[in-house]
Amino acid sequence: QMCIRDSAAPAPAKTGKRSAVLALAVVAVAVIAGLWLQESSRVTWARAEALPEIERLLDNIRYDKPAADAWTAYTLAREAESILGDDPQIAKLWPRVACKLNLTSEPSGALVRARGYADEDAAWVTLGRTPLEEVLVPWGISTVEVELEGRGVVRDILWGMSYFGADRRYVIDPEGSLPKGMARVAVDPVPVQLPGLDHLETESMADFLIDRHEVTNAEYKEFVDAGGYESAGYWKEPFLKDGETLAFEKAMNLFVDSTGRTGPATWEVGDYPDGTADHPVGGLSWYEAAAYAEFAGKELPSIFHWNMVAFTFGSLAIIPRSNFEEGPAPVGSGGESRYGARDMAGNVREWCWNESSRDGARFILGGGWNDLQYAFNDAFGADPFDRSPTNGVRCVSIPDEESNRERLMRPIDTPFRDFTTEEPVSDTTFTTFLRQFAYDRTPLNGRI
Repeated sequence: QMCIRDSAAPAPAKTGKRSAVLALAVVAVAVIAGLWLQESSRVTWARAEALPEIERLLDNIRYDKPAADAWTAYTLAREAESILGDDPQIAKLWPRVACKLNLTSEPSGALVRARGYADEDAAWVTLGRTPLEEVLVPWGISTVEVELEGRGVVRDILWGMSYFGADRRYVIDPEGSLPKGMARVAVDPVPVQLPGLDHLETESMADFLIDRHEVTNAEYKEFVDAGGYESAGYWKEPFLKDGETLAFEKAMNLFVDSTGRTGPATWEVGDYPDGTADHPVGGLSWYEAAAYAEFAGKELPSIFHWNMVAFTFGSLAIIPRSNFEEGPAPVGSGGESRYGARDMAGNVREWCWNESSRDGARFILGGGWNDLQYAFNDAFGADPFDRSPTNGVRCVSIPDEESNRERLMRPIDTPFRDFTTEEPVSDTTFTTFLRQFAYDRTPLNGRI
């Protein structure tokens, strides 16, 4: 019996092996089926949901948040493409979703990531490492960071528009090599986007540095405490007022605070109000702004330098995040322009170097907290002695080797049409003009 029992013992082992193999096969089939179903579900989602949603977004992009809608369409298109591959329907949508840009950096090898402008809760999308050729970027305005290990991060606004060309260049300086609070601007010349100055030709310029923030009360106090108003060496330009050149002492008598001490018009007893150390200094004349820049080893920007960074073309996105409220706010809290510069829209106006050739005014750009929002886009000039509360300053550092300095800093011809000298039009022409202002005579309290 033992022999019979022993000889029969191996049989159950073979049966067990067959069962194990069968079980593994069943599991494998189940896994493959699950993966197939999962992939099939993803393909179904991409075709039935993602692609129609992309088209809906593109057809109904909202004017008040175009960047957010464009980025939603962009991220959906990237995900759908990862599922469907070279699908003709996606290929047809891409030109409506994004444009192709070439991104380079000095040095190369920098990591580039982007997201919708001001969408600080969104995850960064990695675009790759420089140099990037024909990388797809959503139409509209995005925030981009270009980072290289051991150097630092360059922050910028990346706009997907062929109007500005397809090339974007960034220079990444070693960590700590730039003056505190300044950013390097790798110039890619753009047209002047300020009504009234849009007749000017695009000017070439060398790379330069710009203050990320407007000059604060605390920073300007250093100038005051260092005897800035007593040291004639900081005041390089002649004081021209009503056709007369003022002596230094006489000019200083005009630059006093509310208590008669030399200093910004918004100060008292030679000091700024409590709790406003990090607010932008206001109440400055052009002469005071230029003297402070000299003290700081910098200078006032030309309108071309200011325009290069402010990027007024993006005002639809920048203005809603900027300070056009009841008073100044701490610097750095407003909307972001190029290269991490903030508050170029609103907060305080910013004096520029250039003079208006027509009336001797100096340009002061960006608008202040008590201006209408469209002041960000306007080419506004003021008397260089004007000390309005919203008159502030932001400085730049222009390299000595700037070969185009004379043209950049020149007086600017501003168009002017004297309607008192115009010949009246004929009645027939005037009637034609009137038709442009005709409207349907509907009820004034009509409702739709």
